[in-house]
Amino acid sequence: MIDWQIIVNGESPAGWDPHVDGCGFPDFAMQHYLLPFFDVGEQPIDECGGTVFEAEDLRRLHAHLTWRRGYLEAKEEPWIVTETSGAQSESYELKRDVALEVIDRTLAMIDRALELGGSIVFRGD
Repeated sequence: MIDWQIIVNGESPAGWDPHVDGCGFPDFAMQHYLLPFFDVGEQPIDECGGTVFEAEDLRRLHAHLTWRRGYLEAKEEPWIVTETSGAQSESYELKRDVALEVIDRTLAMIDRALELGGSIVFRGD
């Protein structure tokens, strides 16, 4: 699954613990649903590699996630997403509070990255 970290001058900020301070999608269903909300950079987020969002991308991501947060806040707890492709359909359950936690942590990370003059790197699996 994709996770993301703040990077400043090619390194983690002082005192940064990637396991505590970073963020990531908690499961594949959440990644599948939320990734389009995040994929607003100049380059698409690579699910298998590293994608870096610099200041312009971070500001765009912040605006987009802030806007989408209200949409998620209005969702029922939990809600079911069903996707159909051809004759097959797949459903999965998502929890509003988990989605909001991912959004809120990311918004805080963006603020900190911009404050430090850093970037956020999205790391795929």
